[in-house]
Amino acid sequence: MTGRSRFETGSDVLGPTTLVCALSPITSKTLKSPVVMEHFTLSTVLVVALLLSTGFVRSLPVDSGDDLGTIIFSSVCGKYFTLSTVLVVALLLSTGLVRSLPVDYGDDLGTIIFSILLVALLLSTGLVRSLSVDTGDDLGTIIFSSVLFRHGDRAPTGSYPNDIYNDEAKYWPRGYGQLSNIGEEQHFKQGSFFRKRYNHILPETYNVNDLYVRSSSVDRTLASARAHLAGLYPPTEQNLAQPNIKFQVIPIHTTAMVNDKLIFPTIYCEKYTTLLAYLEESDEYQCVMNTTSTIQNEVTELAGYSTFSSGIYDILFIEQLYNLSIPEWTNSYYPQPLRNLYLLESFISAAGTEDLQRLSTGPLLKEIIANTQAKVNGTLSPDRALYIYSAHDSNVVDLLQGLDVFNGILVPYASAVLIELRNKSDEYFITVKCCNYSVDIFLQVSYKNSTETDPHLLQLPGCDALCPLDSFVELTKPIIPDDLTTECAEEVVAGQEYHFEIPAAGNLLPRLLLMKY
Repeated sequence: MTGRSRFETGSDVLGPTTLVCALSPITSKTLKSPVVMEHFTLSTVLVVALLLSTGFVRSLPVDSGDDLGTIIFSSVCGKYFTLSTVLVVALLLSTGLVRSLPVDYGDDLGTIIFSILLVALLLSTGLVRSLSVDTGDDLGTIIFSSVLFRHGDRAPTGSYPNDIYNDEAKYWPRGYGQLSNIGEEQHFKQGSFFRKRYNHILPETYNVNDLYVRSSSVDRTLASARAHLAGLYPPTEQNLAQPNIKFQVIPIHTTAMVNDKLIFPTIYCEKYTTLLAYLEESDEYQCVMNTTSTIQNEVTELAGYSTFSSGIYDILFIEQLYNLSIPEWTNSYYPQPLRNLYLLESFISAAGTEDLQRLSTGPLLKEIIANTQAKVNGTLSPDRALYIYSAHDSNVVDLLQGLDVFNGILVPYASAVLIELRNKSDEYFITVKCCNYSVDIFLQVSYKNSTETDPHLLQLPGCDALCPLDSFVELTKPIIPDDLTTECAEEVVAGQEYHFEIPAAGNLLPRLLLMKY
């Protein structure tokens, strides 16, 4: 039995939504800011909005996505609101036109208002330029790193039946799904960035005892890894002495997709397929599907599909990215609500629960942790400094969801997650950083490679940003499988608790993606 089949896309942000379905109470209290990557209560947002509306603070340098699309959820109303709605409500409150709101904020405003005022003051005076986790200068020394990245810019993986750009040779001369020139450049620059970052642990000349590179067997990930390595290992004097070889030749390891238990662990995992089917049959998931059935039927007919595929979003995204005029009929569906359906079907549901994460991202995280512990114990053989995994957006999202730090953004090309082992005062810590999560990626689409900026430090719930290794291992234990083959063969017992909240990890908003209609 096969597992999920998922498309991929580039950078994007969840757009504004309107209410459709009422969600469970667990989704009611918090939201996650795309820029800050932190949780905030509704009251926090209201306080900030109040400060803005009264003039105490004139602006916050936070890009809210498109059209003030940050989503707020009220537990009483069971509805979503955009940030602009909250600003209007806050303005009414501050002017006295409305004296109260019948909403239980769930916390004491007095306990947070001083902090908000202080942050707002720092922002308004320019003493602080942005809201983010404090990276500090005292995170210790990086002694080992595992890097997972998405391949670079590519052609679409196919066309839809009524696609006017279905001439593959004309529009996509390298072939469907292949890495583009831009994708090569993205990874070359990324490799150059990592050369600077890891120069103290990675000699400039390749040695098998320093580095291991693992890729999926897909052309674009193999090509991305090669471009990345060209930047990571620029030519040395020894290479230049050989006129026909202008680069260091570095092996890239891979295995057939059907045998790949690290990057495609769920392809033949029956338990995963069953659990995913159960989730998709849940009331919450079906609420979204039923609410959008008219949209799906219309898109199916206009695109020429026999059944609906949210993957058309990816095709339209890339065609528009390459300055191809997409059909006028798509204006009613693209980017929204197709983007939200695509994100829900292809990413959020696929690894949005602890049980699914255990089977999808658990095997890769298990290897990363094992290598890290071996490095600390002096048993890593060879005693390498860097492991690189060249994979797909689905892998990056799965890992971020498993670590409970996914912020709901469709993963841009060449994004990378850095799980770094650090030594500080003879103690070992883990930091998790993510490239491409800069403000730049919240623009609609840009080919600017934001891996040129320093990766953002993410903070795992339940641990400091500088997370002790033992704490990191303990926090991730629930999603680490004992034996993947054995667990995939396990029968899903009817009536057993399988954590079908969507998703269980991260307080990610929206839990279910609600449409414009």
